[in-house]
Amino acid sequence: MDKILVVYKYDQVKQSITNELEKEGYDVRSIGADSFDLTALDASDFNLAVITLYTDVPSTWEMFLAFKEHFCDLPVVAYIGKHGVEHLKSAIKKVLSK
Repeated sequence: MDKILVVYKYDQVKQSITNELEKEGYDVRSIGADSFDLTALDASDFNLAVITLYTDVPSTWEMFLAFKEHFCDLPVVAYIGKHGVEHLKSAIKKVLSK
């Protein structure tokens, strides 16, 4: 079973993404972007990370860049909610199939 880390800003989005990915059979762990500690995370536990981004919230972009710098080998899918969870699931499948 593929393990996915979801880094989120808002609880409502976390719940929506987590529920949909669990329905697809993924093992999902969610962590809040505001309480996120890069040094405490073992990324080797995961096959992929999903990071929620908001065009009007600079801290989400800063967190994304810091995550990519710290975990450069872990594939990341950026999720911008306006594209919907179905697009996210499709992108995840493409990334994990490589």
